[in-house]
Amino acid sequence: MNVGPGTLAGETPDIGRDRVLSLLLVGAGALAAVAFVWIMLTGSYNQFAALLIAGVLIVLTVPVARHAARIEAWPALTWLVMAAMVLRILGSVARYEVAYGVYGGVADASTYTGVAAAHYRAFRHLHFFVPTTGVFHGLIPWLDTALYAVAGPTELGAFFFFSWISFIGIYLFYRAFRIAYPGGDRRRYALLVFFLPSLLYWPSSLGKEAWMVFAIGLASYGLARALAGRPGGYLGLMAGIGAMLLIRPHLALIFLPAAAVSFLLRRSTGGRRRPLGRLLGIAVLVVSSLVVVAKAQSYFGITNLDVQTVTKELNTTRQQTDLGNSAFNPPNARSPLGYAEAVVTVLYRPFPFEAHSLTVLVASFEGLLMLVISLGSWRRLRGLPRALWSNPYMVFAVLYTALFILAFSNFANFGILARERVQMLPLFLMLLAIPAAPRSPRRQVVLVGASGGSATVSDDATGPEVSPPGRPGPTTLRPYRPRRHRALASSDRLRGPESFRAQAGTFRALDYRFSVEVSGGPEKRQVRDHFAWALGDLGSRRSSDHRYLLVPATGGTAEPVFGLYRDGEPMGEPATASNALVRLVTDVNLHAIQSRPDRLVLHAAALSVGGRGLLLPGPSGSGKTMLAAALATAGCGYLTDEAASIDPGTLEIDAYAKPLSLRSGSLAVLGRRGPGAGTSHEMIPVSALRAGSVGRPVPAWALVLPRYEPGATTVLRPISRAEALVEVANNSFNFVDHGGEWMHLLRRLVLACWCGRLTMGDLDTARDLLLRQTLFAGGSGEHP
Repeated sequence: MNVGPGTLAGETPDIGRDRVLSLLLVGAGALAAVAFVWIMLTGSYNQFAALLIAGVLIVLTVPVARHAARIEAWPALTWLVMAAMVLRILGSVARYEVAYGVYGGVADASTYTGVAAAHYRAFRHLHFFVPTTGVFHGLIPWLDTALYAVAGPTELGAFFFFSWISFIGIYLFYRAFRIAYPGGDRRRYALLVFFLPSLLYWPSSLGKEAWMVFAIGLASYGLARALAGRPGGYLGLMAGIGAMLLIRPHLALIFLPAAAVSFLLRRSTGGRRRPLGRLLGIAVLVVSSLVVVAKAQSYFGITNLDVQTVTKELNTTRQQTDLGNSAFNPPNARSPLGYAEAVVTVLYRPFPFEAHSLTVLVASFEGLLMLVISLGSWRRLRGLPRALWSNPYMVFAVLYTALFILAFSNFANFGILARERVQMLPLFLMLLAIPAAPRSPRRQVVLVGASGGSATVSDDATGPEVSPPGRPGPTTLRPYRPRRHRALASSDRLRGPESFRAQAGTFRALDYRFSVEVSGGPEKRQVRDHFAWALGDLGSRRSSDHRYLLVPATGGTAEPVFGLYRDGEPMGEPATASNALVRLVTDVNLHAIQSRPDRLVLHAAALSVGGRGLLLPGPSGSGKTMLAAALATAGCGYLTDEAASIDPGTLEIDAYAKPLSLRSGSLAVLGRRGPGAGTSHEMIPVSALRAGSVGRPVPAWALVLPRYEPGATTVLRPISRAEALVEVANNSFNFVDHGGEWMHLLRRLVLACWCGRLTMGDLDTARDLLLRQTLFAGGSGEHP
C-alpha cells in the first residue's frame, strides 16, 4: 500500500489543471526571455544585471518549493511557493520605485549602495572590510558589496537579492509552523504568510528588515525542531539568534524570554521523557541571553539593562520617530488599557482616516484587511486556550507577539511602524491558523421508537429533542455517561465494549489528534461505547485538533446506519456502525501517516521485545496483522500493524497502537472470540488480546519480511541487506517523497538490523521461530 504525495485513496490527479499550469509556466518563461533580450538591448546595466539575478533566484527557489511539496505531501505547495517568490520580486520592484522614484533616493538603501559602490572592486581582490553594527560598515552594506563584487553594481539586483533572503525566512516560518504545530491549518497559514501584502512589500528591499525576517525565521525554525526533539534544532536556534545580534540585538531580547518559557512548558513526546533535552535547551537559552544582554548594552550604549534604563530608551524611541506627516501620539502600553490600545495600534493601525501620505494610505487598507481576517477568525481564536495548553510553540508565538507589541508601541510614526511589524506578523498569523471549531451539520433525522415516541436528532451540544408518547412538548436528554459493568465470566472471551469504563474522548494516532462523538438516537450509548473500546489504545489526555461525529440516519435497513462526519464534512454515504468504524480507522490511518512527513513511515507491523524493535514490512495480505496479534498475545509489545514511524536520527520506532482489523476466523486461531455477535470482521484493540500489550518506542533491531503461503513449510532465513533495502523502499509510504535524500537513512536502517525473510504456513510455528531464535535472546546487544 503506497500513498503518493498529496493523493488520498480514491483521488485522481487533475490532468486539466496540471496542463493549464504547465502552459502558464511556459508562457511566463517565454515572456521572461523576451523581457531579458529587450532589456539587454535597450536598458541599463542595472536593469540587465537585476533581471539576471532575479532569474537565478527563481531557479534556486524551484528545489526549495519541490522539497516543501514532497515533505508536506501537498503538490499544490510547489505552485504556492513559486507564486510567492514571483510576487516578492514584484514587491521589490515596487519598493525600488518608491525609494528612488517617489523619495528620490532618500532611503537607507542609498547609503548601503554608496558603500558597496566604493568597496566592491576591493572585494574582487579579496580586500574586505569587517562588518560591524555601524551604518557604513555594517552587515547589510557588506552583503551588498559582496553581491556587487560578483554581479557588478546593480541597485535593483540588490533589492532582488535581499528579497530572496527574506523569502527564505518566510519559508522557515512556514516549516516551523508545520513541525511544531502539525494540527494547524497549513493551507490558511501558507496563504497568509506567503501572500500577505506587508510581507511581500516591506522586506523586499535592500535593508535590515529582510535580514531580520530571515534571522527570526531561522531562530523560530530551530526552536520548533528543538521543541520537537529533532536534530539540528539547537544549531538553528543559535544561528538565528546570532544573526539577530548582527543587526538588532533588542529583538533577540524579545525572542529569548518567549523561547525560554516555551522550553519550560515543553512536554515529553511520543511517550518519552527527555529531561536532558529540556535542560540542554534551557542552558542554550541562558548562555544566549547573557551574550544578548551584553550585546544589547553595547548596541544602545548603556551600562545597565534595568527598568529605568529600558523606560528611558522607549521614550527616546518615541521622540526620535515623532517626525513627518505620518507621526501620531502612541499609546502608553505600560497600563492595562494602554496595552489594549497598543495591540490595536501595532497590529491594525493606521486606519484610512489617519493616513496623510500614499504609502501610509496603502498600509491602512492592509490594516483593515488584517482586522477583517482577525474578526472572521473568531471561531479559530476560541481554540487558542486549548492550543496554548497543548503546544509550547504556540506559547512562544503569543509571548513574542505580546513582547513585540510592548516594545514597538512606542513608535510614533505609522510608516516606520508598518515596516517594523513585519518582524512579528509571521508569528501572529499562527493564531489565525488554529483549526476552526467544526460547525454542526444541520441535517435532522426523525426516529420512531417501539413505544411510539419520536426523536428529532440534530448534531448540537444539547442532544436530541424527544417527544414521549402522551406528553406534549420536547424535553432534553441528559448527556450519556458510561456506567460500570460486571466483569464477564468467560476468561477467554474478549473484554468487549460493555466493559469499557472510560468515556470516549480524544485520541492520538502519531501526531494526528482527534475526537469521536455520537449524536442522538437510541443506539447512542452502545455505539459510542463500542467506538471508545475499539480506539481505547489510542486514548490521549491532550486536546484534539479534529472531530469525528456519527449522526443517526435513515438507511432502509434493519440495522441502524450513521452518517460519519470529519470536522463537519460528510465522509461518504451513511453506513452501519461497524462499517463506519472501519471507514474512520482508515481515514485516521491516512492522516496519521501524513502527520509525520519528517519521519520514514513504513507499511509494516512493529513490535518490541526486551527493549528492541522488530519490523515486519510487507504489502497487504502478507500476514502482518495476524503475526503481530500472535506476537502481542505471546508477550511482545505491540507498536503498530500498519504504519511504522521511524525517527531518522535514532531509528526509534514510534508507538501507534491502532486497532487490529481481524476476521472471526483469525480470532478463533488466536483462541479468542470477538464481542460482536454474528459479525465476520471486527476492529479489536490489542489490549483486548492481552492486558498491557501496548509497547513503548524502541530502536529498530530486526527486520523480517513475512509472506503467508497456505500449506507451505514455515521457515526463517537471512537475506542480504541490499535485498532488505529494496524491500523497505517498496513498502514505505513516504520514501518516494524524499527520494535520494533518504537513501542514507534506509542504508542506516538495514545496517542496524538483522534482516531476514519469513515464509509462513503455520502461525504458531512462525511466532515460535521469531521468539525462540537468537534474534532477541541474550543481552549482548549483538545480532546473531
